[in-house]
Amino acid sequence: MTDTLFHFLEKRNMLPESVKPEELSGIFQDHMLQALNGKIIDLPMICTNLTSDGDLPDNENVIVIDAGGTNYRCGIASYYEGKCSISHYKEYKMPGTLAPVSWEEFISFLVDTIEPFAKESDSIGFCFSYSAEITKDGDGIVKTIDKEVQITGCEGQVIGDSINRELSKRKLGKKRVIILNDTVAALLGTMPTLKKEKYSSFSGMICGTGFNICTSHKGMIYNIEAGFFNPVPHGTVDQILDDLSEHPGEKIIEKLTSGAYIGPLCRELILQAAKDGLVSPTTGKNVENAAVFNGAHVSSLSEGGNLDNLCEKQDLPFVKELCDAMLCRSARCVATGILGVLKLNASENKKPACICAEGSLIAKSKVFEKYLFSILDQLSEKVGGRRVEIIIGKDTTLPGAAAAALLNV
Repeated sequence: MTDTLFHFLEKRNMLPESVKPEELSGIFQDHMLQALNGKIIDLPMICTNLTSDGDLPDNENVIVIDAGGTNYRCGIASYYEGKCSISHYKEYKMPGTLAPVSWEEFISFLVDTIEPFAKESDSIGFCFSYSAEITKDGDGIVKTIDKEVQITGCEGQVIGDSINRELSKRKLGKKRVIILNDTVAALLGTMPTLKKEKYSSFSGMICGTGFNICTSHKGMIYNIEAGFFNPVPHGTVDQILDDLSEHPGEKIIEKLTSGAYIGPLCRELILQAAKDGLVSPTTGKNVENAAVFNGAHVSSLSEGGNLDNLCEKQDLPFVKELCDAMLCRSARCVATGILGVLKLNASENKKPACICAEGSLIAKSKVFEKYLFSILDQLSEKVGGRRVEIIIGKDTTLPGAAAAALLNV
């Protein structure tokens, strides 16, 4: 790092080295243990009442649904020798993204989409990427629906019961509904493709627009809600963005880490660099006036590109190094969570710990991936006693939903 960038970031308390994964992972582990003992500090450790144990049956159909922040998808899934196939696949705009809808309208829409193949299975695996309390029978009670999706009257609704009431009205029969989130789906959607005997433990991770980790612990999968971890050093620009966020003071590590925040973060840093005379006024104005400056721009600039030609040629070395530094800090935050989980699942078994990951940041940013893998190579055996192997999956939500229903009968 050049002296110019070092002093620029030091002045704002935003040096990557301020995040110390080896030290913070111990605090992360302690907060998980506290939650498991009933005292939630920031990591809730939500019991999913799901297990990843057992073998998937071949050729057994499951209705699968994925309600995400942008799209809604559904179909019929089945496994054969560890490979998932999906038929009757349909994709729609998520209800509530264009205009508010009621909970009853959402459920009616959902049943409309699965009605053509509803009689092909008595089970539904539903990847519900919002806050829900999971019941002992695998159903979910909605806490909130966010991510710019507006569904009124959703709080407190029991998802599976709501679906079954609508199915009953249409004489389509009652279904067993298993609810999970995208992080658990990343775990369960990837595991069937792996040789389980190679690994000492399994966890799932989303590292894209958002950040979260889940892990199998003592036979049960826990959704850690890792993005809520707060004891992470953050600087003046982080504070500016936090104050402008929908929930100030919450999800501090996610705001330093995820794709949803790293674009606005680097944008603000470039604007401050322009005020300090470290980049040209033209670059500052281009970035300020850009309709979009997101994680894709940060990844491009960190790799020597110049997406949308926002930066003047003479400014590219500084901006490249700046974006590189913020991706390094992001990787150090993610490594903190991974190392904390490694400590939680400490084992005499020295086989690698497996992280089943998905998300745009880890899948598309070569600089982020380089830093994360380097940090884990340096620290995982020292901190957690064994190596970490990250398996990056793609489109795991529907296969994961199917696996959840098939493994948790």
